[in-house]
Amino acid sequence: MGVRSFAGWVFQFFCRSAQPRRGLRFLAGGAGSALVDYGVLAGLTTGIARPSGLQLACANTLAVLCALLYSYLWNRHWTFAATADGSRQEKRRFVLAATVNLAVNNGVLLTGQSILGVWSPQWAGVNVAKWVAMALSSIVMYALLRGYVFKRSQQSGKHPQQHGTQPSPSCECPHAR
Repeated sequence: MGVRSFAGWVFQFFCRSAQPRRGLRFLAGGAGSALVDYGVLAGLTTGIARPSGLQLACANTLAVLCALLYSYLWNRHWTFAATADGSRQEKRRFVLAATVNLAVNNGVLLTGQSILGVWSPQWAGVNVAKWVAMALSSIVMYALLRGYVFKRSQQSGKHPQQHGTQPSPSCECPHAR
């Protein structure tokens, strides 16, 4: 799959869904999460000429956790505001999704860094691997947030307004209109 076809697939995944605004909101929040994630990782690894796998994994774990906190707040209050309810179950689901995200992110980063480090300078391998890790874990996270964490409860049949959450006027929720 080439870069153009991958970019087209990502566009289709996020923006051509039943609720394209939600995908665009997620991408906007994702840009903020990426800045937090990459910024914390860069800050923690600056000055380490060749971080070991353990050093990189620890720094990346802290960076991803900071980005996930930002992500939860952003997605809970804006991207998925129409279906989020702030319940304990929702928070437990987010922690599970965040654990999957962290595993994907660390796995791709460490694998990519070890492969790319052979053919490129250490800093290039880490940077490329980090951006690939963020892209892949973001796709996984969006699918988990949309289909698992902020999914409206089928058992209760409750709408967001019954949970005390008022959707934004631009919400795609058919019950908000």
